[in-house]
Amino acid sequence: MPHPPLKGMPKYKRRIELVSKTLLLIWKKRPIKGFDVRFATEEDLKKIIQFLEEEYPKRTMSFSFRADWFQNKINGDYDLCIKDYLLVFKEGNLVGLCGVWDMKSIKRTKVLRYKGRMKVVYHLLKLKINLPKPGSNFKELYLTDLIIKNEDADILKALLIGINNYYITKGYLLVHFSSYKNSPMLSGSFLFFGFKMFSNIFFKSNDAKIMKPFDSYKTFTPYFDISYM
Repeated sequence: MPHPPLKGMPKYKRRIELVSKTLLLIWKKRPIKGFDVRFATEEDLKKIIQFLEEEYPKRTMSFSFRADWFQNKINGDYDLCIKDYLLVFKEGNLVGLCGVWDMKSIKRTKVLRYKGRMKVVYHLLKLKINLPKPGSNFKELYLTDLIIKNEDADILKALLIGINNYYITKGYLLVHFSSYKNSPMLSGSFLFFGFKMFSNIFFKSNDAKIMKPFDSYKTFTPYFDISYM
C-alpha cells in the first residue's frame, strides 16, 4: 500500500533498494580463466550497440536504449569515448561491458586532511597504495552502462579484475558502480575491499491510479531516492 504523504508531499511507494559500491584498487589480481577482457575499438561499435539493444531493456529500472543517444554520449564531450569501454568475451561472444569514466572534469573528491586513526593509516599505507595527499583529489572511476549478461557474477568478476589490473598502474584508487541490492552479479565484487551505500527508491504521484501496485519495475513513473550509509 502507498505510504501516507508527508505534509506537502504526494503519496509514495517504496519499490526497490539500490546499492552503490566503492571498490579499492590495492593490488593486481589473477585474471579469471575462460574470459577475454579488453578495451573496445571503433570496430567494436556496431557489436556494442547490438549488445546494448538486446541487454539494456532487461535491466531492473532500465530506460529505453537508443543508439543515437549512446553515440552522442561517447563523442568526447563528457570525457568518455569508445576506447574507455571495457568488453568481456567468453568463447568469442560478447557477454559484458561497461564504460570506465574518469569524471574529474565534473566531479571530484578531495581529501582535506587525515584525522585520528585515518592519519595513522595514511602514514602506514601511503607507500603501498595510491592514497592522495591532504589537499589532493582521489583518482577515481565511475562505471557507466554496466551490462552483464544474465547478471552472471563471474562475468562481473572478470570485468572488475580487468579494470583493477589496468587502472591500478595509472594511479587510480577507487571504482564506483551501482546495481539493485539483490542482483546475483554483485557476488562478483566480493573479491575486492570497499564499502557500500544503500539507496531506497520510491515512486510518487498525485494520481491515485498510478500508485496501484506495479506489475514490473519497468515504469516511467516519477521517482526519488533516499540514501543512507
